[in-house]
Amino acid sequence: MTERDHSAGIWREVIWRGQVALFKGGTFLLALTPLPLIPVIGSLLGSLCFLLLGSRRRVALEGIRGSLSVLPRDSDPARIARGCFANLGSSFIENCKLYHGCAEILDRVEIQGLEEYRKARAKGKGVMFLTGHCGNWELIALTFGYRYDPFVVMVREQKNPYLTRCIEAMRSRYGNTIIYKKTALREMMRLLRNNGVTGMLIDQAVMPSEGYLVDFLGRPAWTTSMPVLMARKCGVALLPAFISREGEGHRIVIHPEVEFASDDPSDEALARDTALLTRYVDDFVRSHPAQWYWVHRRWKNREPAPGRASQHSP
Repeated sequence: MTERDHSAGIWREVIWRGQVALFKGGTFLLALTPLPLIPVIGSLLGSLCFLLLGSRRRVALEGIRGSLSVLPRDSDPARIARGCFANLGSSFIENCKLYHGCAEILDRVEIQGLEEYRKARAKGKGVMFLTGHCGNWELIALTFGYRYDPFVVMVREQKNPYLTRCIEAMRSRYGNTIIYKKTALREMMRLLRNNGVTGMLIDQAVMPSEGYLVDFLGRPAWTTSMPVLMARKCGVALLPAFISREGEGHRIVIHPEVEFASDDPSDEALARDTALLTRYVDDFVRSHPAQWYWVHRRWKNREPAPGRASQHSP
């Protein structure tokens, strides 16, 4: 190692440790927010981000305007976008409090459809919750790990290894297990075969090789086919589940297990079943437009892939 490389390594270490110090200090300060004030402080934080993060604001407004034809008739793009940022602000404060041990947030989560989870779990082939970036989506896994069964959570490693450990500490604090994306598929298959419980966010844009172009909020969007493939390969039960803000707490609604019409391995059938799963997220966003993650560029790369089934509606 050259002297220059050594110096660069020292500076990188200083920057990484500085980032972690800021993370821990900032989250601690936000964790002091009293529970009743989270909506107020979260809204203020969201408004600040709405003003300062111009690129994210433009992505949100563009996405909402492109979906107005399927949203409630009186939908106002600016109001929905501000609500989205307010939800993200409140979620961030809640996650800070959870990081510093405030389990009371998880005690306030109401769950509807728990019997569907128990029926699926009794089959002994594993359970995969299907959800999207809705409400404070982190609370689904945390609540189940804390109150019921350990949840296997797939995460991305950060460039800063110290920050990775901080985030891992919060996500595993309440009984859950962490796996990283590099080895996620193999680990997830093993855990599901042992009747494990996991979840997957199915509302992010993927590469054409990773899914199918299906209808989402009135427009074609590339969507992962991974849950369909895993259900066919190992028989895992797929349970759509969504969390929304309700009053001073949250409500998780668990839908019945998804049953596919056939095991047809064709692209046509896989695209159809992918569209069927996507419809659950679509329904949530239509009824809770301000509680979805509009700041993600969901409709990028909309051209059909050569030789693949393209747009489908359930």
